[in-house]
Amino acid sequence: MRKLTHPVVNWRPAPFVRLLFPFALGSYLAYQFNQQHYLLLVLFVLSVVGYIYLEKFQTHPSRRWCTGICLHLFLFLLGYQLGYFNNDLNRAKHFQQTLRSENVVVGIVDEIPVVNQKYTKAVLKIQGIGETATTIEDCQGKLLVLLKVDSTDDVVPAYGDKIVLKGRITTIATSKNPHAFDFKQYLFFKNIHHQSFVNSTQWSIVASHQGNAFLQWIYTWRHQFQSVLTKYITGDEERSIATALLLGDKTQLSDKTKNAYAQSGAIHVLAVSGLHVGILSGLFLLFLRRLPFSGQHWRGMKLLIILFTIWSFALLTGGAASVVRASCMFTIFYIGSHLQRQSNSYNSLAIAAFLLLLYNPFALFDVGFQLSFSAVLAIIFLYPRLHQIWVPSSKVAYYFWTLTLVSLCAQIGVAPLSLYYFHQVPTYFWLTGLVVIPVASIILYGGIFLLISDFFCTTLASLLGKLLDQIIYLQNEFVKAIQHLPFHCVDGFWLQQWEVVCSYLVLISVGIWLFCHRYSYLFVALSGLLFLSCSQLLTYFWQTSQRQIIVYAIPAKSAIDFVDGKKVYEYQLTALTEKDHQYNRQNHRWAKGISTVVSAAKEGAQQAHFYKKGNFMQFHNIRLATIDKGIDLRQSNAKPFRCDYIILQGEAEQSIEQLKEHFNFKKLIFDTSCPAWKVSKWIAECEKLNIDYTDIRTEGALIISLI
Repeated sequence: MRKLTHPVVNWRPAPFVRLLFPFALGSYLAYQFNQQHYLLLVLFVLSVVGYIYLEKFQTHPSRRWCTGICLHLFLFLLGYQLGYFNNDLNRAKHFQQTLRSENVVVGIVDEIPVVNQKYTKAVLKIQGIGETATTIEDCQGKLLVLLKVDSTDDVVPAYGDKIVLKGRITTIATSKNPHAFDFKQYLFFKNIHHQSFVNSTQWSIVASHQGNAFLQWIYTWRHQFQSVLTKYITGDEERSIATALLLGDKTQLSDKTKNAYAQSGAIHVLAVSGLHVGILSGLFLLFLRRLPFSGQHWRGMKLLIILFTIWSFALLTGGAASVVRASCMFTIFYIGSHLQRQSNSYNSLAIAAFLLLLYNPFALFDVGFQLSFSAVLAIIFLYPRLHQIWVPSSKVAYYFWTLTLVSLCAQIGVAPLSLYYFHQVPTYFWLTGLVVIPVASIILYGGIFLLISDFFCTTLASLLGKLLDQIIYLQNEFVKAIQHLPFHCVDGFWLQQWEVVCSYLVLISVGIWLFCHRYSYLFVALSGLLFLSCSQLLTYFWQTSQRQIIVYAIPAKSAIDFVDGKKVYEYQLTALTEKDHQYNRQNHRWAKGISTVVSAAKEGAQQAHFYKKGNFMQFHNIRLATIDKGIDLRQSNAKPFRCDYIILQGEAEQSIEQLKEHFNFKKLIFDTSCPAWKVSKWIAECEKLNIDYTDIRTEGALIISLI
């Protein structure tokens, strides 16, 4: 009987795959520990010296592992050092060292500002800071500034403008609600740690064109292209989609449009990626091949033109991780074709990731980076193998079958990350991809010709604009129709970080077992599934017995949740918008596995463990009283009412002395619907009377656990 042999993994065609892991691990640990020690620098130098020595003098094949250890140690420490010094807070000249209560700041606008009706949001690359204009000292760092806009006539800063402003600089606050999106951490990975709100009279532009000259040129063209789209595409929704597809600018997209594309499984189309880079480079390559030139020098010139076009487009669209990844891979492909060498897809992907992390180690924590590389890796591995299962004879069937397979592979690759970050899975992604991807390609081609035709034939540009307007309208209607299908999106998933890692371990193990016939990986996959099942089962049993009260920190709003197992009783003094709910409360409910929501606002509402009458509520053995403007305690002569917590809301007018006279309580809670000046007055009274209190506005949401 012939012995079954397993295929041996050959790393030679993809050396960067192995080199990427220690480098990425070093970058990750630099963020986790953020500590520097001279021994790390000594080890770094020794690893370099050891590698050079062994590479030069060690020739015996059996000892090549020593060279490998030195190389991997060098890459690990290189990733750690780059990750540590990439954090601006670790630099001696960061402006946080010289902050005062009031600061005069000189800086250059480092990104394209985002303008709305109330303020202009810009990122400044700080050059100097001081207490007055005459005491400014050189420093470094990035500052998020929100420049107040008083009228439409106010000057709007642009990239490269040098700005002088005076204001108070504060540290960016972390999320104040449990499991809510952490804006502070999001900006941390962009090296933005401080912010300043500046009135229109406290800032001015003192110079222009102070940024990078090439970026200045790119952004000038970007502004020109946006003007063309605004001129010829009249619909607001349609223009926002065109701007996102062609220029990578998603700031104009409404929340409604984003949700529709996300829940239908088409949100990836709006992220500039390999589809866009491939179409653009293909068009330019087709044009260059038509030119009557030949020879080795022309081949080199064509390569330079294509690479210049690719990277200009990457910068034009904002330099997101997906487009930079695609640009790197296409660059490697075109260089390989020029040198008449065949590139390895895994190696190209690893090189792209390595270069991105080399430039910005914090890219490792970028959601776009993770989703982009996971999707492409899954497509590279799964698509050739699934494609062999069935090859349709019809060209039309083959085309749509290919689209379905690509969508399926990408969805498998990003599934754990999607569940972790977005807590939902679109169920009709395969159907959406059959229509949206071809239509998006048409929009890209049409959009490119629209931008070009505006320079020589406005009549043609006008026709193209109207045609694109209708095509995008139909695409949006299709996406909305998918969104309204039953079970279009399954949400409420909540995974821990280790569960995401375990999920990928299971997926990789199953893939190796199915396609490479390494049956030992079946045991790994089953073990991973067992751990995931046990974790989810334990979480379910814990959630059935949970009891807690959450007073949320929602600006100018008042909302309370009473969590009883997998049920929640919600109470809110003021109506919440859908955005308030999504950003502040929904994630915590998903994390707690809430399946039933009951309104507690109704007078006399009574459930198994919850009772409400007027402004008084009891949840299990906890009593609460909510005090607002409508309650007049002076008319009450009854003895003090016993309750555990009193929540002051809205325009409550009572003094702390009055509350103490009429209630026997443990703690006062000031929620975010109360005016700041009134809370300050109450806090002074509490401290004078030695009364325990919590200010939701400054301390964040209050969680009271009953178990």
